[in-house]
Amino acid sequence: MAVVVLPIVSITVYFAAGIERQIARAQQEREGLGQIERLQTFFADASIWAQAAQCPGVPASVVSAANAGAEADLSFIEDPGPRRAWSALSDTGPTDAALDQLFSSLDDSTMALSDESGLTFDPEVAGIDLSDSFAYRIPNALDSMQKARRMLCKITGRLSIPERLALVKSETRAEQAMADNAQDVSDALAHDGTLRGMANLSASLGRVQADAAIAGDRLDRLVTEASPRERAQTIRSLDSLIAALYSLWHEEMPGFRALIAIRVQEYGRQRTIALVPGFIGVIAAVLVAFLTTRLIYEQAAKEAAERNAAEHEHTAMHDHLTGLLNRRSFIGALERASQSSDCGAVCLFDLDNFKNINDTYGHLTGDDVLIAVARIIEASVRSTDAVARLGGDEFAAFLHAPIDRAGTERVLAVIAAEAASPMIVRGESVRSSISAGAAMVEPGFDIEHVLATADRALYAAKSKARGAFEFEDLGNTGS
Repeated sequence: MAVVVLPIVSITVYFAAGIERQIARAQQEREGLGQIERLQTFFADASIWAQAAQCPGVPASVVSAANAGAEADLSFIEDPGPRRAWSALSDTGPTDAALDQLFSSLDDSTMALSDESGLTFDPEVAGIDLSDSFAYRIPNALDSMQKARRMLCKITGRLSIPERLALVKSETRAEQAMADNAQDVSDALAHDGTLRGMANLSASLGRVQADAAIAGDRLDRLVTEASPRERAQTIRSLDSLIAALYSLWHEEMPGFRALIAIRVQEYGRQRTIALVPGFIGVIAAVLVAFLTTRLIYEQAAKEAAERNAAEHEHTAMHDHLTGLLNRRSFIGALERASQSSDCGAVCLFDLDNFKNINDTYGHLTGDDVLIAVARIIEASVRSTDAVARLGGDEFAAFLHAPIDRAGTERVLAVIAAEAASPMIVRGESVRSSISAGAAMVEPGFDIEHVLATADRALYAAKSKARGAFEFEDLGNTGS
């Protein structure tokens, strides 16, 4: 009898211990959420203080109250990174560099907490990436919009070219973060009935998208017109969008709590089953464990096969150095777009002095520069756009609709400005620049004609000046 009972009891204890570990993990997630919520509060108070401290005319009492709120929030934050960044502000004052360091440390701290608490991986609700939105994308959009807001409230005269480029850069980064966030929320809401407590997410997302459209239009007009009246309207639109982003940020917290509550409830049921006294209950648990293990094994084998197939496909379709699409994949993306109702812009890029970089610093440094340029182009476009390395120092991008020529010019301006900044590569300060040629396309476009047109525009840009970009109409045959 002991030979039969002891193994059964051991198995029961083993599964009970496993469930206890799962419950402990859920409790760790719950604690991580609490810490992230404290960082949220500090982010909000620090943002109010930064805006009040940098904008002329704000009463000293408002600045003092915001500062006191942020100081109080810090007492609940365990990560020393935000503490150091906030302390540095007392020495430097609210400079742009010090504020960038503060909000960057908050991004890092929130993402680290999300990872450590297990919030960025939820195998029970596949396809939901809400944690990245909650911990990174919304703060990124808020930081970019608040930076634009602080810049506008300090400017009294006409906008300079660097100020306009900075506004375009902030708008582009915020738009990409908000677009990715919208996809995350849509994925979460698609699991109807699974995520309790998220009924307000859809309405909050709608308000953000509506306010983002207005603010984006105002920023576009301001960059071109730059009148005092347009600046005042833009500031009001930014204030409305920032408030909507904060509202959406706080609406996502109940969704995570609901996920954890569902798991804790399920684990509780599993623990009851595992500890049911009696031989029949133990045998049932063993059978369930056996079937579950078999299903998990089969699923793991299937996922491993799919993962291997995906890795082979990824290798065949992507550039080995930069991880971007290769030439064949990019042509394939253009073919699919030309056969659909899609339109947009085709952009070609070329580094202006890449041979000199290779000759001066060596090919390993040259490879690192190519990787850095690839990341610049990727970060400047939307996640739905196609970016490729065609070979050597040649890159390409297809910007899907909705986008017009003005929007394409803003993207090219951001890429040119980023690429012109010095890069620290292998201990060396390397300077480079990138030229670009672009052509707007309509549905059913001819791929060879479009590429030839964009290439002529690129040649014209390189002939004009380093770091320039040019457009050419599809109807222009060139010379």
